[in-house]
Amino acid sequence: MLLPSAFVGQWCVVKRNTSSRTTVRYPARGAAGLWLAQQRPTTTPGLAALIGSARAAMLGQLTTPRTTGSAARKAGITPSAASQTLGVLRNAGLVTRTRRGRESLHELTAIGRGLLVGDAA
Repeated sequence: MLLPSAFVGQWCVVKRNTSSRTTVRYPARGAAGLWLAQQRPTTTPGLAALIGSARAAMLGQLTTPRTTGSAARKAGITPSAASQTLGVLRNAGLVTRTRRGRESLHELTAIGRGLLVGDAA
């Protein structure tokens, strides 16, 4: 049985029971956001001036992974506008995209998170 877990760190954990069921626990996607909630990044006027207010706001929404549709609804814009904004952020290396069937899941990269919290190296 496959079980996503927020408590296994970066590793997979295999537990073999004496019965016929073996479980494999693997890191859940976006689990790091649970511990980073206290450090919730906010956009600053400087970041908005640098990359534009719409892009800065979209970057600020991705503190937890989001689909294109979810990001569009939260921003109050059309899915096509959200897709275009996310594409620009992805091309700049601030966001990654993972395809899940017909949906795209967008997450901040380390550079994107650093830029958002003012800690980019």
